[in-house]
Amino acid sequence: RVSSGPWLHSVEIEACIVHSKLVELIKANNPVILGSNHANVPKIISIFAEILHSELASQETQTEIVAILRQMQTALPQTVLAAAWSGLSAEQQGKLTKAISA
Repeated sequence: RVSSGPWLHSVEIEACIVHSKLVELIKANNPVILGSNHANVPKIISIFAEILHSELASQETQTEIVAILRQMQTALPQTVLAAAWSGLSAEQQGKLTKAISA
């Protein structure tokens, strides 16, 4: 039987790299990532909710995610935020609220 330990660790490292790059692109206001009229923001926020406080993002990336979420609260139209928020589970909403409030 093959151990999944090293393989799983490799996947986590790859996820950290991908999520770091995603954060860079969002910080650069990449229009392809954000989507026309912020169409991709709900998916981005959903991804953030999944990777915060996990092994799938470095501490630095998680800190940047919280900063992005705080910036989104003031920079984006409330309709965009409401749509993004409504697509989250109660657990995800709680996780993001706690992170933003900290």
